[in-house]
Amino acid sequence: PPPPPPPPPPPPPPPSPSPPLPPPSPSPQLVFPATTPAGAANSTACGPGRSPYHVLLTASSGHYQRWQTRVFFHHYTAIKAAHPCSDLGGFTRLLTLPDRLTLAEEDRGLSAVMTTIVARELTKETEDLGFVVLNRPTSIRAVLASGQLAARLAPDERHVFIVETDHVLLKPLPNLLATAAGGEEAAAYPFHYMDPRRPGCAPIVRRHAGSAEAAARVQQVGPSPLLISLEALRRVIDGWVNISFDMKRDGEADAEFNWMLEMWGYSVAAARAPLKHLVVERLQIEPSQQFGVRITPEAAGPRWYEAGGEPTHHVLHYTFSHEFSRDGVPMVDNRDGEWKLDKRAFQRGVPRDLPPPPRCALEAAWVLWRKLHETMEAAAPGPNHWEDAPLPASPTAVLAARTRALSSLGVGARLVGSGPWRWGGDGDLYLLRGGWAMTPWGSARWGAAQNWHEVAGDAAPAGAQVVLYLCGYQRWTHSARLEEEGGTTTLVL
Repeated sequence: PPPPPPPPPPPPPPPSPSPPLPPPSPSPQLVFPATTPAGAANSTACGPGRSPYHVLLTASSGHYQRWQTRVFFHHYTAIKAAHPCSDLGGFTRLLTLPDRLTLAEEDRGLSAVMTTIVARELTKETEDLGFVVLNRPTSIRAVLASGQLAARLAPDERHVFIVETDHVLLKPLPNLLATAAGGEEAAAYPFHYMDPRRPGCAPIVRRHAGSAEAAARVQQVGPSPLLISLEALRRVIDGWVNISFDMKRDGEADAEFNWMLEMWGYSVAAARAPLKHLVVERLQIEPSQQFGVRITPEAAGPRWYEAGGEPTHHVLHYTFSHEFSRDGVPMVDNRDGEWKLDKRAFQRGVPRDLPPPPRCALEAAWVLWRKLHETMEAAAPGPNHWEDAPLPASPTAVLAARTRALSSLGVGARLVGSGPWRWGGDGDLYLLRGGWAMTPWGSARWGAAQNWHEVAGDAAPAGAQVVLYLCGYQRWTHSARLEEEGGTTTLVL
């Protein structure tokens, strides 16, 4: 391997609960060329004015990121084929592997269809300080130092587009840096949760930026998705690595930044470089059932939830879960809907029989479900192609099946749709059809206790007539009675 680059002057040591560990030096890299020249230009027939960039997908080992890699690559190739004269250029997967794994054991045929560079994965809990995301900057530094990344770029590719496995391309991104007139060397997305002026962040940013001037230059951006010139990436990479490790060792920074820590490492390093970003709101969209954002400007058909028109953003980031009732009601106050689409539930793979969203679910859930199914339909069956997995059971779906039946039995039949009921002095309680309840604290499930054991498999306490599952999963059982006086019925719990 090439010798490691000389380390930069060490910053003032931040407070640390543990002794520092040095970042690992670059390790030997292997290049596995794809069956097609991923870095080749689309066509000379496109004419002048094209400014292609190279797509760099950073990935770790394991089933979880492997199926996401397949999804990204499928839609990358589809968009590239549909827009041959766009600035979307070649593709390289940067894969980190632990010492115990070989590419043959991990790859499952991916390197046969996509160019792959392998970097050594940091040893868990020691070299990575218990934070696996530190593999991203260290692996990028390794392939920059070894020259393997530059070797994959076509002669006309001067920029790199860094993406993650849970990204899906929606439409080609033009090379915004080709026409940037303000000295920008990178284009990035403004993450709403990365405000360097926030009181909890500002003193930490100032400490790691090294000066008030550098701290004032910190932008509200992260390292992915990121369009950046290769020259600027070389200039910022050492700082990105070193500041990320320093922040992880800094107890205050670690607690404040949490899973965003490496993103902050990049933004502070860019300010110190210095490196100016073109901030692009439409670069990425991060929808969920809570945010309710649309991916396309208008519906294509008579039903409002159907996707239509060109996507408003270039990258779909499916980091947030999509949770709905079976009727398509968004679960805005809990994370376990009767229908859910959350990448974290598919650690071993996505089942081919993944059911579609409820009819009235928001557009973003439909778009993501279609993107997954398009990938699965295009993949040949077998372990070396799409990795099928059982459909995980949703606890709320099981609960809903029970309460839906119980809300129409016995006392439930008299209570459904009635109210509002009063819950002490806290507010109104609505017992709705289908076993849904609305409480002062959020949505819940409810059912009558008669015959509970026949449906739920366990017996309600003696004397209980109403069972309430608060927030969709926590069971409260109550002794209950109905009192009627003067034409008024009162539910007493």
